[in-house]
Amino acid sequence: MTGSTVVNQTPVLPPRYYLENFRVLYSTVQAQYADLLQADELAFIEHYDAMDEESQCLYLRLISRRGPWFRSAKLSYPEIGDLRAPLEYLLACNWLLEAQALELDDVQGLFTLAELRKIFPECAESLPTTAPKSALMAVLDQALSRGELTQADLARRCVAYDETVIVAPSWTEHVALLQLLFFGNRRQDLTEFVLSDLGVMRYVQYPLDRAHRLFPSREAVEEYLLIGECADTYWLWREQRTMLEEEAQRDSLQQLAQLIGTVQVGYEANRPRFHALLNRVARELERMALYDHAMLLYCESHRHPARERNIRVLVAQERWEEALALCETVLAQPWCEDEYDAAGRLQVKARRALFGERAPRTKASFSERHLNIVRETGSVERDTATALMQQWPQVRYVENALMNSLFGLAYWDVIFSPVAGAFNNPFQSVPADMYAQEFSLRRRKQIAARRDELEELPLVQTLTDTFRRVKGLQNRWVSWGLLDEALIEDVLVCMPKAHLLAIWDRLLFDPGENRRGFPDLIALDPGAARYEMIEVKGPGDALQASQKRWLNFFQSASIPASVLWVQWIDD
Repeated sequence: MTGSTVVNQTPVLPPRYYLENFRVLYSTVQAQYADLLQADELAFIEHYDAMDEESQCLYLRLISRRGPWFRSAKLSYPEIGDLRAPLEYLLACNWLLEAQALELDDVQGLFTLAELRKIFPECAESLPTTAPKSALMAVLDQALSRGELTQADLARRCVAYDETVIVAPSWTEHVALLQLLFFGNRRQDLTEFVLSDLGVMRYVQYPLDRAHRLFPSREAVEEYLLIGECADTYWLWREQRTMLEEEAQRDSLQQLAQLIGTVQVGYEANRPRFHALLNRVARELERMALYDHAMLLYCESHRHPARERNIRVLVAQERWEEALALCETVLAQPWCEDEYDAAGRLQVKARRALFGERAPRTKASFSERHLNIVRETGSVERDTATALMQQWPQVRYVENALMNSLFGLAYWDVIFSPVAGAFNNPFQSVPADMYAQEFSLRRRKQIAARRDELEELPLVQTLTDTFRRVKGLQNRWVSWGLLDEALIEDVLVCMPKAHLLAIWDRLLFDPGENRRGFPDLIALDPGAARYEMIEVKGPGDALQASQKRWLNFFQSASIPASVLWVQWIDD
């Protein structure tokens, strides 16, 4: 068995690395979206740019931390040095707000139990010395309820405790907007930046301009934020539902569904996110047996599992003819592998209910073998590979990495083709829609053209040329630690082009699901131009759904693959 060793060297980050990261963030946003930014947002960038570097760094440190409030006495950043001047500057220009009142939760997070006992001795004196922090907070809460303390009192006494200033960064909404425009979602933030601009991770250079941006207009941004507010309302409902009676849960969920039903999404960039929200809310309605309400939302969604769940709602209501018709629609044009499998199972159920048909039990159609080996390394895959070297010149332990890497090389230029909304910042290793249903649809022409090229071109030369051209550039499909030119050549000599094209076609149908489930090993015999992919299963192991799908596909495409059930020989 052959392999390669990858040595990871973690570089030392510059002390103020985060400052350069933020500059990259807002300069990228300016280049793409300056025409969409409002006057106060542009002024925010201009003012930040004009600050001294220490103030810039302190603001970034605080905006990147969980707050919102911070005790100045507890702040320490060696790379900034003395914080008094930047604190004074940021307070003077209102980039930091000074606490005039504090919530009880804020106080609890800012101070230790010992400190709180000193700040509020009249509340602590009634408690035993062993009382936990929660007990003291309960007494403080009672004092607030009775009017003995106010939120302003909390702030005043906390500040007086160690002559600290309690501050919170302002303009958080501007930073959130810049992050949204840079990352293309609300999920990522400044903490995502690591190593990206240090030369350790090299990225493909794709166009980042107004022609290819995610949001074509300010209206599209506002629409995205509206969907975000609806999503926040949903997650808040999820958090609070256990505190509600069942009837109140149902009423509040129906109100949320009605609210979402009024949202009109006009921009393509926002549809996947909105459809995902429709699915979540519809699923909650379905769980409460509010089937008609659920189906209204599922029918508005064009994202899996909307159609599958719709079929299941019809099945639950014993609307068999409608369920069967929708199953057949899905099977004719499935959105993804999971949907296709589910529709197949539900079709059988519907036909049994309608016509009394019983589907025959089918056995696995793929090849299965058994092997007894001595335990050497403790890794069943590696020990099996060693044992198989008696039959094959090469046996590689590759799992998903090899086939995915070859796909990444073969379709490299399609993956990184300039499609609107696919690339939002310079640090992406795949387009934003790589694993979405829309990936192939939005690149139909490029994929068809590349497929025709691969049919005609010699694959060994084509993929090795691509390997040399892009080696080391970040692509989530390609495992650079595994690949070398010799392995690429050996695999392409052994595997017929038709087999590779069939595998790549299936990957393109559902990239998110089908990147998983490849066999553990590949056995190669370049001299005889033969190969076999082998899934290794040790004692107690079972095949996963993704593995069964690939094995059945290999069987249907006459691609040599098998399952090897391994038993250990006792030493």
